[in-house]
Amino acid sequence: MEMFQNYLFENSPLGPERNAIILQHLLKYIEEASEWFMKYVSQELEIQSALKGELQNKLSCQLDELKQEQLREKQKYLKKV
Repeated sequence: MEMFQNYLFENSPLGPERNAIILQHLLKYIEEASEWFMKYVSQELEIQSALKGELQNKLSCQLDELKQEQLREKQKYLKKV
């Protein structure tokens, strides 16, 4: 960001309010980048939340299956004894 600011100060035309105009443009670019970043992070968070929910459901089903299998094995073992 600092390099871009230096570039603008070195290569922009001279004139009244030069610094103010450059700083306004920099602020505009920063705001746009911030909005894009927040949108991207928000979308990523939604994706991660959805994946977490799916994984949690899958693991819950696996746990239930393991419990049922354990119960069957236990009953099988008790019949043998």
